[in-house]
Amino acid sequence: GPVSPSGGLPTRAALRVQPGFASSPRSVRILCSPSQAGAGTCPAPSRIGTGTAVATGTVAGLFSQQDTISFTLFLGSPLRRGDIASVVVSGTDSLLHQSAHATGRLFKPTGGGLELLFDPLPKFSPPAGAAITLDRLSLSVHAVRTLTTGNGRHRRHRRYSLITNPASCPGSWVSTATLSFTSGAPLTRSLAVPCHRR
Repeated sequence: GPVSPSGGLPTRAALRVQPGFASSPRSVRILCSPSQAGAGTCPAPSRIGTGTAVATGTVAGLFSQQDTISFTLFLGSPLRRGDIASVVVSGTDSLLHQSAHATGRLFKPTGGGLELLFDPLPKFSPPAGAAITLDRLSLSVHAVRTLTTGNGRHRRHRRYSLITNPASCPGSWVSTATLSFTSGAPLTRSLAVPCHRR
C-alpha cells in the first residue's frame, strides 16, 4: 500500500477511474444531507463502505506504536452543481481516541471517467513531538438498489449502482490514486484491475 514519503497522515486524496465507469446517487435509499454530513450523523441507509488506515507513530525517536483509523463512508447530496454526489467519510482513531469527518466530491472530470476527491481529509491531531508514518490505506465501497414500478404483469425493475463498470474490457481497468501531505511531494499510484470479456 501507499506509504507517506515525508511522514504524517495525508491531507488530501483523489481517486480517478478511466472513462466508461458511471455512478448513480440513486444506489442508496436516502442521501446524507449537508447538515447531517456537517455533524457527522449520516443515516445508516446512506452508508456505502468502510476503510482502514494503519499508521506508525514514533515519539521522540524512542518508541513506536501502531495506530489504526477506521472509516465509514456515506453517499450524500452533491456539494457543487454538476457533481454526481458527495461522499462523507467519518473516521475514528483507536489509539488517540479521536473522531473526525470530512465531505468529498464524486464527479465526472474533464475527459470522462469518475473522480472521488477529498480536499481535505478528516484531520487527526497526534501528540506533540510524535512523527506519524502512513503504512497502509484501504477502502471498500459498494451500493446497489433496485426500484420496482408498475403492478401485476407490467412491473418494471430498474437497477442503480454506485459504480457501473465500462461495457467493454480491454484486459484491465485503470485508475490513479494520489495522496497529498502537509509537506513533501504527493504520492501517486496507478492501479490496474484485471477484467474479463463477457
